[in-house]
Amino acid sequence: MGMADPPLTGRARGGNLGSISRGRVGRRYPPARLGPSAGCHSADVARTSALAELTSTLDNLDPTTLLVVGGVAVLSLLWWATRLARRTPTRRRAPATPRVGDVWWADVPFEDGASSKDRPCVVVETHGRRTVVLYVTSTDKTGRPGWLAMPRQGWAAGGGTSWLRTDRRVILDPYRLRRYAGPCPPPVRKALNL
Repeated sequence: MGMADPPLTGRARGGNLGSISRGRVGRRYPPARLGPSAGCHSADVARTSALAELTSTLDNLDPTTLLVVGGVAVLSLLWWATRLARRTPTRRRAPATPRVGDVWWADVPFEDGASSKDRPCVVVETHGRRTVVLYVTSTDKTGRPGWLAMPRQGWAAGGGTSWLRTDRRVILDPYRLRRYAGPCPPPVRKALNL
């Protein structure tokens, strides 16, 4: 004689077919598949039907409409490409070699020569591949001899004032000049006779 199934327990009364347990604890039955649209197959069926619909729509279009749509797509891509190409940089492009009156970020050695620091510099002379610079610091040097106030406009982000040391010229090899920062402010150029 056959045995009757034990009564449903736990969450099975709530209707979740995946969690029905009969008899001993932990025995589970897999969820029922209700056809091709149930479970993970529904996404495949939806994708296939959308692709078939798109294909039939493209087959029903005449060649002139396809050419117009393709032309509009190409023109919009060209418009965006030219727009991106025309973007003007916030600063002028870096010159290939340092010029007198430019501000550059450079690896400047300390006076003792034991180490160096990356800091902005103003180019005051060029001799072949070597460059003579005056270095800049952000430390306030108000009232000290040998220091000149230098506005940050045009070569550094944000406002404020930095200080240019005018009594110590440093000769740098080309590998120490890292990147162009911008032009030296006109009042500083005038004060240095550049």
